[in-house]
Amino acid sequence: MISSKSLLALAVSASLIASGCTSTSGGYSGGGSSNADPRMTGEGVDVNETSYITACLTGAALVGVACMFIADSDQRAVCIASAAAGCALFMGGNALLDNIRTQYHTREQQLDALIAEAQKSNQTAKNMAAASQAVYKDESKKFAQLQKDIKARKATKQQLNAQIAQYNGNIKMLEDNLDVHMKSLDSLKQARTGIVGNGKGLSAAERKKLKECDQQIADLEKAVEEMRTSLEGFISQRNVLQVGLDQAAA
Repeated sequence: MISSKSLLALAVSASLIASGCTSTSGGYSGGGSSNADPRMTGEGVDVNETSYITACLTGAALVGVACMFIADSDQRAVCIASAAAGCALFMGGNALLDNIRTQYHTREQQLDALIAEAQKSNQTAKNMAAASQAVYKDESKKFAQLQKDIKARKATKQQLNAQIAQYNGNIKMLEDNLDVHMKSLDSLKQARTGIVGNGKGLSAAERKKLKECDQQIADLEKAVEEMRTSLEGFISQRNVLQVGLDQAAA
């Protein structure tokens, strides 16, 4: 039989899921431009608001229901909490920290929950970083040829406009995704500090978990920097082509 405590936990989790998922609409600027390279818009790469909310609401709800079939009450509570944690990440660092503290009562468990959140953010960020770098490499070859064509007065306005539109799509896509991943990174850092403080007085097991958590955060920071490098490259090349287009139109 399901206890009243478990039902209450499920209700709280459902509330967190709903409020967390719907709150993302105010902090995220949208899915990206149709002109972006397809490699940067696929599932598992682009942090798309609509798909995120749908997955959060349906997936977390299903997990929450499935959790009720776990016999052990402690394990069931942990399971239910994990269903709500993903949405809480996008509600900000304090909300993520509050949710983890409410659902996990030992520092080691809290660090485990934070590591799991960081891993989810990391996967999408790494995919986008790799995709943006691959696209930038290919676009750089086109850019070099267009520069030669501009100097030789062979580049047409149609060619330049098309390439600039491609750059604008890639730029918009990266700006949107960077916004989300930077908020995620900030949330994780705030929660990390809230859980361990200055890192003193930790047990050996907690230090091990903290080291893993810090590595996940460092990996996310690296992916963010790689995306930012690609973004800066796209902007620089786009601006050069814009000058060429302006000159051609003069």
